[in-house]
Amino acid sequence: MDVLARRRHVCRRAVPSCRDANARERGARDGRDERHRPRRHGVLGLPLALVVVQAGGPENNLVAAWHVYNFNFCNNSTCWENTGAPVIAQVPVIVTETGTDTCDSAWWNSFLSWLDAHQTSYQAWTWDNWGTACSMLSLVTDYTGTPTVYGQLFKAHLALLP
Repeated sequence: MDVLARRRHVCRRAVPSCRDANARERGARDGRDERHRPRRHGVLGLPLALVVVQAGGPENNLVAAWHVYNFNFCNNSTCWENTGAPVIAQVPVIVTETGTDTCDSAWWNSFLSWLDAHQTSYQAWTWDNWGTACSMLSLVTDYTGTPTVYGQLFKAHLALLP
């Protein structure tokens, strides 16, 4: 089964309604964008909010990447259950970006705890020293790892894990 056929198959199995949304997003029939680069496929009609990627190789490994912030579309438990959970049930999901631009620890801990309960991997955005304001989404003030307030929120959540 080719990569696009595999994605369509997983999409149909995970959530039947995402097949048509992916077809609209995909545009080009060969799975490439206007610059002939491989196109990433959004799932569940949320453009690139949850992306299914298939690695090459004999195992045909499949993973979904998801970006969730307090300021994006899917920022509440109803959306996480309706969007993320069905895909998590079918393929491994990695939240490759997450954060809060307001240092809202209640929101972030709620989301991270939801991911922990669903045994889903995640990474906070970003290990950079862009500034100390929460809106900068920088975990550190310098490259020795001194955490910002935002970084302290993430570090505190990780410290609670077994």
